[in-house]
Amino acid sequence: MTADSSHRTDAGAREPVGDLVQRASQQLSQLVLDQKRLAQTEMIEKGKRFGKGRRTAGGSVSRLSARSAVRSHP
Repeated sequence: MTADSSHRTDAGAREPVGDLVQRASQQLSQLVLDQKRLAQTEMIEKGKRFGKGRRTAGGSVSRLSARSAVRSHP
């Protein structure tokens, strides 16, 4: 870093530190929003899979209970 508060980019151009901080802040904000959307999408998908599993397991338990009840009746 030089004393004039600028940074040399890969292309050799100078960028003021304030611009770099602003760009980093914008990118960080976008990253956080993207991660939040991804987490919401993943939770929705997990909820759908969990719901399917509950219906399947619940149906199996109900059928087993019904069979047991029929067999135990004389």
